[in-house]
This record gives sequence, structure tokens and C-alpha cells, in this order.
Amino acid sequence: MDEGVEFLLSKGKTIDAIDLCLRNEKDKGTSAKKAKGILFESLWHLSPFGISPIDRKKTDKLLSCSNRISLDENELEEVRYNSHLPRES
Repeated sequence: MDEGVEFLLSKGKTIDAIDLCLRNEKDKGTSAKKAKGILFESLWHLSPFGISPIDRKKTDKLLSCSNRISLDENELEEVRYNSHLPRES
């Protein structure tokens, strides 16, 4: 599954990669964490912070994926730690 996800990400198919993670029935916990990491990392990279225009279509698709992913505070901190998301002070 990891190879498939990485392949989809390398082709810019973020939504498909998240969907593949969420469909993995063998290791739901690990796959859900991977999906969350991809989702938050992608949203972070789409955030313009005044530098470039936002891709609204892709952002809307990613946000619709987020409705299928639950995240508690510990998981959010883990995603922050393993990505480029800013950490709370």
C-alpha cells in the first residue's frame, strides 16, 4: 500500500493517495495516520500566507476528505511533529 500511496503522491494525485490510505482494511490505524499526515501537509502547502494564489479547487477537495478523518489532540501534535506544520507554543 505504501508504494501505491507514494506513487500517487509523486504523480500529484493527493486525493487518490488519501483515498487509498482510507480504504486499507488491513492496518486501519497506520493508514489513517498516513492519510491525516498527507491531508495536513497538503493543506499546509496550499496555504498562501500572502505569497501565492491559493488553489481553491484542490483545497476544497482536501477539506472534503477531512470530513472522513477524525483527529484528536495527540494525533494533531504527532502530525505537526512529523510535518512542516507550525507547533503550538
